[in-house]
Amino acid sequence: MVTGANGFLGSFFCNYFSEQGHAVLALSRKFSDTSPCVWERCEMTLPDSRFVERVCSFRPTVLIHCAGTSSVAVSYEAPYEDFLNSPSTCAFVLETLRTAADHCFFVLVSSASVYGNPPQLPVAELAPVAPLSPYGYHKWMSEKVVEEYSRCYGIRGLTLRVFSAYGEGLRKQVVFDLCRKLLTPGVDVVEVFGTGEESRDFIHVADIALAIDTLLTHGETGVFNIASGSEVPIRTLVTLIKRCLQVEKPVCFTGSVRVGDPMRWQADISKISRLGFQPTIMLEQGIKRYCDWFVNNYWRPSR
Repeated sequence: MVTGANGFLGSFFCNYFSEQGHAVLALSRKFSDTSPCVWERCEMTLPDSRFVERVCSFRPTVLIHCAGTSSVAVSYEAPYEDFLNSPSTCAFVLETLRTAADHCFFVLVSSASVYGNPPQLPVAELAPVAPLSPYGYHKWMSEKVVEEYSRCYGIRGLTLRVFSAYGEGLRKQVVFDLCRKLLTPGVDVVEVFGTGEESRDFIHVADIALAIDTLLTHGETGVFNIASGSEVPIRTLVTLIKRCLQVEKPVCFTGSVRVGDPMRWQADISKISRLGFQPTIMLEQGIKRYCDWFVNNYWRPSR
């Protein structure tokens, strides 16, 4: 079962595990024309009493929880709503498993935002947690709820601290924004937040799915960084995207950083690497794939 199944990560996970031969129940507030092709779809907004019925009838062996908010900016504008959609909803799902399917393996898709600005890179799972935004705090609270249900009730819980996810189908965040700005007619100079020296650790969505598969195969629980382990300055990302799109527009960095955005990210992935996981899609290849998708499947000149 996958919650948030119409989102970028959730839809990919549905397709991935369906292709692996698993029966997948995809749950989302609504589904679009590009929604995943799975065994069954179910539209509802959590929390919903019907969710208990679906869990009882489907009897999932694994539940990947992708539902919730995904925007730092929105979390600042509506922190209480972000709380309800993140730790509160996570607790509802776990309580349902406790009462109706305590055999089920629970996977929380969390975020590297819980680390804030790490004082030392690469950052490992045991590093101090210091969120910068309501979004980051609520992801951390969700992690603590998973820990609570694991320790107190024996629910097997796995927490994924995903760094900068990208891939075909992504319609937000820095890679998408850069492609859109670089291709927009009439925009002579592309403005980008920051100085260009800020960095991220990018991981393709296909490798996130592979990481989940690896962890489930080994029966792992606890917290894992999900990333490539490579620090990439935003300036380098801009150059790579411009080359893939064959666009020569000048880029101007504003020098100002948006509230809640970290300065530098690089994950220590030695914990999951010991299980045999290694990213399969390097950034240059992944960005080329993304740019091809953006041009051929998303972008229209009128936009």
